[in-house]
Amino acid sequence: MVGFSHSGVHIALNNGDGTFQPVRRVFNDFGFDISAGGWLVDKYPRFIADLTGDGCGDIIGFAEGGVYVAINNGDGTFQPKKLALTGFGYNKGWRVRQNPRFLVDLTGDGRADILGFGNGVVYVSYNDGKGNFTEVKPLIEDFGCDGGWTAERTERYVANLFHH
Repeated sequence: MVGFSHSGVHIALNNGDGTFQPVRRVFNDFGFDISAGGWLVDKYPRFIADLTGDGCGDIIGFAEGGVYVAINNGDGTFQPKKLALTGFGYNKGWRVRQNPRFLVDLTGDGRADILGFGNGVVYVSYNDGKGNFTEVKPLIEDFGCDGGWTAERTERYVANLFHH
């Protein structure tokens, strides 16, 4: 289990038998408190997704200036946070209520890519497998706020709906 608190990232590792180890803080960033980065829930979403294809969840945070990641070391600890992409940030107009962002494997390589519902277009940034992403580019011209897709009235999801 993973939790983002005021002071950082906390985990409780699974014992493999339906029980969990005690909760412990493993990262002093991505937290609500200013000393832990000032990651406000209503402004800066954070996620856990596999970015490297190793089966371990990495930390991804959408902040003021872009996307930050901390790669999992495979033992419940993480590498230092780094800026992975300057797109999809709050300073570029991305808002939690209007513009949901998802981490999903769009290419079938086992690594999460970023898909974001913009105001008029759905955007994508592909993962390089090392915790970095390609530049943001338009993917489909629909599902945006300008077309009536708003958090108050509609929902948008990303799912595999077709078996190849």
